[in-house]
Amino acid sequence: MRKSYEQQLGSLIWNARQNEEKLQKFQCYEMQLLEMNTLPDLVNQVVYESKSTFQLDVVTLMLLDPDYEFRRFLKTEGFILEDHPALMFSESPPGFNSVYSAKDLTKPNMGVFNAKIHGRYFPVKLYTPQSVAMLPLIRYGCLIGSLNFGSAKVRRFYSELGSDFLKHLGAVVGICFENTLNHERVRCMGLTDTLTGVNNRRFFDQRLDEEVKRVFRNNEPLTCLFLDIDFFKKINDTYGHQAGDIVLAEVADVISIQLRQNDVLARYGGEEFTALLSHTKIDVAVEVAERIRENVEKMVVTTDDGTEIRITISIGVGSLFPDNCDDHEKAGQLLIETADKAVYQAKETGRNKVVCIGCQSAKDS
Repeated sequence: MRKSYEQQLGSLIWNARQNEEKLQKFQCYEMQLLEMNTLPDLVNQVVYESKSTFQLDVVTLMLLDPDYEFRRFLKTEGFILEDHPALMFSESPPGFNSVYSAKDLTKPNMGVFNAKIHGRYFPVKLYTPQSVAMLPLIRYGCLIGSLNFGSAKVRRFYSELGSDFLKHLGAVVGICFENTLNHERVRCMGLTDTLTGVNNRRFFDQRLDEEVKRVFRNNEPLTCLFLDIDFFKKINDTYGHQAGDIVLAEVADVISIQLRQNDVLARYGGEEFTALLSHTKIDVAVEVAERIRENVEKMVVTTDDGTEIRITISIGVGSLFPDNCDDHEKAGQLLIETADKAVYQAKETGRNKVVCIGCQSAKDS
């Protein structure tokens, strides 16, 4: 009998130590989460570190992103969404009603994997688990996403399992995503041109450095467009600065439409805009520039008093490939100078045209 009591006591002590270790591991993980101040870092921590920390076979994250905010900020940080299939987005709650209880949205969903219910949260190309725990991410009473754990063990997660730990974890992750999103919003305010809504010079310089490093790392081309509205001073002098502001904003919109979501457009200063086109060869960039020029030429800007203003734009195109320059530090500046020289040539030779330094010919209107 005494031996039995000793065995029970030993078992209790062992369990207590195990629980203490788990608690310490969780507290350490929680502190790491709270220290994250960029979305890429937070996503990496939640999706990838969770897998090793909690010894899981698969972890996925579904974020509600109706306004494209999460994706836009991630791309701004150079995060390539296509490289992270475990990170998913939805514009509306995708079947969450079948996963979480309307009576208690904060309660995790645990049990045997059901393809009909859980399938879209665990893509087959990643891993099909045997049991799952889905943690709702809640902020201000609203569901903003779902953190999904999967295990190869059928009994790793089951409905009768205590959910306090997972519920707490979901709450912490939800808070972290909300706080990080707000941090990105504030940071973006300092990197955005308030008049046109596109990026500002400071942001462009940051991204230029990142993109140049990518060129040398991945041996991929990078193209820069320098865009200058023709006779902009005359527009201001003739119609007033308020009309000039309208022209700038509408031209920025026209340029944005012709660019991809991962391209970088910025107001460089005054009536000048710049655009970085990653993974883009110079001949393709010239085609993009020509489409922009044609669409600007078709524009009719109407001011508040009904005055109609027609606009044209001159565009210079420069390209950077590792073969062009072996100096990483000077490569970005060389790219800007090349595009700037090209737009200067466009303006000196008649305006309303695309000039590409290094191309056989310029495309005229």
